[in-house]
Amino acid sequence: MKNGAVKTGRKNKGFFANFLVFSITCLFCLLLAEAGIRLFAPQKLITQYRKIWRPDEVYGWRHQENLSTLINSGEGTVHFVTDSNGYRINSESEEQAFLHTPPADNGGDEHYSILFIGDSYLEAIQVENHCIIPQVIRKNLLQNYGANVNVTNASCGKWNPNHYLLEAQRFAPQQYDLAVIFLYLGNDVVCDRVSQFSPRQIHVHLFRWPQRLSFAEIKAAILYPLNEELEGHSHLYVLLKKRTKWLRMKWGLSPYYIPEVFKTAMQPSTCWQTTTGICAAIKDEFDCYNTPCFFVFLPTDFQTDVKIFNAYIKSLSVDTTTVDLDQPQNKLGRLFADSALTFADPLDYMRDRVNQGEHLYGFIDSHLNEEGHKVVAEFIEPTIRTILLEDKAAAGSVYK
Repeated sequence: MKNGAVKTGRKNKGFFANFLVFSITCLFCLLLAEAGIRLFAPQKLITQYRKIWRPDEVYGWRHQENLSTLINSGEGTVHFVTDSNGYRINSESEEQAFLHTPPADNGGDEHYSILFIGDSYLEAIQVENHCIIPQVIRKNLLQNYGANVNVTNASCGKWNPNHYLLEAQRFAPQQYDLAVIFLYLGNDVVCDRVSQFSPRQIHVHLFRWPQRLSFAEIKAAILYPLNEELEGHSHLYVLLKKRTKWLRMKWGLSPYYIPEVFKTAMQPSTCWQTTTGICAAIKDEFDCYNTPCFFVFLPTDFQTDVKIFNAYIKSLSVDTTTVDLDQPQNKLGRLFADSALTFADPLDYMRDRVNQGEHLYGFIDSHLNEEGHKVVAEFIEPTIRTILLEDKAAAGSVYK
């Protein structure tokens, strides 16, 4: 009996000794791999940028005012600067460069102002401010037509049409020559009208003890906070995330998915009418002050690139017969036309550019990259130019 206990003790000690050696070896290999990646293939570490938003009693959240910081969503370091209203503006160096932009010879003394409203696709933390749609249009109108344009970018991540209506109610009494509202069709089709949001902080994942034993709760309490810490400190981790994107989607460890708006089962939903009604209310706000207004439908990355769509389908095991990539544009397009809402749909234009070999979305972050902002700006600029410079009566037409 005593010999058996001794043998068991020795066996346990041997197991723990082997486990300790194995653990130390694994840790050493990870540290060695991390050092090698940092030296030979450094990655763009993702900055924890939660500080750029703050809770708000009406909108739920919005940007911090008078902020100047550096952030990185995975596509490179970007300056993020806001004014006293929390709206993103050029940094001092960007604005100085713009002021040295030579205007067209036929430029006049008239000044115009445009209000842009949208979500994270117009907030655009992935690119420098002078590269996003409002500033690209501002520069093009000055260079090509001598038009002096001031732009206000009232956009914030995770906003939806209800937020856009709140912004319209706030800005409509002001003197704008044009309002442009961007709808990202991946998540801007909403099912409820909301007039006020509870204040909260977004993009914050703090380590905590899981409240229940479910995978979703473990992700929220442990995996998401761990992910953010590693994204900001480990080059090896960032590289592995790049290489395993589609595998992580298959395992449910990725934020990427096929939104419900592309599922044919959503065709009879009343959410399409609700979204259109909110947008009609936005137009009504600006109509009260004779401000032209039009909407822009922004597509998802997999709508414009069949290769990305096929990767989504394969990784998520989605039945292609249950998905319609053009459904959001078709459903909202008909409802907007019936409601006399002006809209621009760049989907086909962007598909053509992708087929020509251009990349319009980020490789790490699926928002528009610099080229994507440029292409969308190219598509909507003629509409803006017509309204501002040629014939304001054209604002009642449907552009598509």
